[in-house]
Amino acid sequence: RASRLAKAESAEGYFHLDASVLAAATAASSSLPHSSLLFSIGLDLFSRLRELFNSVWYHISQISHFLWLLFIFTPVALSAPMALQLNWRRAEWMELFRRTLEAAGPAFIKWGQWSATRHDVFPPDFCSELEHLHSQAPAHKFRHTRRAIEESFGLPIKDLFDTFDETPVASGSIGQIHRASLSSRGAVMTGYAPGTVVAVKVRHPGVGDSILRDFDLMVWAASLFGHLPFLAHLRLEETLRQFAAPLREQVELSREAQNLRQFNRNFRKASHIRFPVPLYPLVHSDVLVESFEEGRHITEYLASPGNPHNVR
Repeated sequence: RASRLAKAESAEGYFHLDASVLAAATAASSSLPHSSLLFSIGLDLFSRLRELFNSVWYHISQISHFLWLLFIFTPVALSAPMALQLNWRRAEWMELFRRTLEAAGPAFIKWGQWSATRHDVFPPDFCSELEHLHSQAPAHKFRHTRRAIEESFGLPIKDLFDTFDETPVASGSIGQIHRASLSSRGAVMTGYAPGTVVAVKVRHPGVGDSILRDFDLMVWAASLFGHLPFLAHLRLEETLRQFAAPLREQVELSREAQNLRQFNRNFRKASHIRFPVPLYPLVHSDVLVESFEEGRHITEYLASPGNPHNVR
């Protein structure tokens, strides 16, 4: 009897335990939808606040950048009538204009580079001054070059190249060029001989977003000021429309590599024209390794006497 009583008490205990666990689970499950709803509402609210903050910050940065551009371009605009119409200190004004483009950012430098080749649109001294932008645009620090190469290819820079010149050979609107020579490992990867001299093009930091942002401001400014009498002959709006078409493609160095391959294919029978050859797999949107080619700049041809493409 004592044994049966103990078993009954034990069973009753288990029954009470199971009931308490069940009650707790039921209570938790009944409160679960409410907590999930609150969490969902909080997450949605946070997402909306973040979007609002990003939008406000974007417009603040746009306004501040516009004010900066207005500040640096005001001396250029005020002195333009005397320089362009009266030829007063015209050469100094051209240099001021070029340096202002450098300070304004990559989109303005890119437009200046493009304008330097348009002898059919702009005066010779204008094109000659802007030619400096092809190779003498502001350069970034070497630490960014190192980081971009190692992040793009997943290898230390010393594993890919035996020598690497920290000072760039040239710097443009999108990136800058460094001279280097392939290491044994880099040679195996690309199929070229060890020690082959190559050009390493590294995109400037943040250039993708800034160049598109600045271009929107350029279009707005051209529509606003392009009709002024002393600027009308520069045909700013027309040149910007022509310049805009390939702008987005030029930001991606991997796209540039594809274009180089197409150029080499198209001109494979022309012995007097050469293009750099991209060295796959050392091709990335931020870094492009290509053959190092010596040559003359295309502006020498465009500015030569008798060239039908430089008639204004």
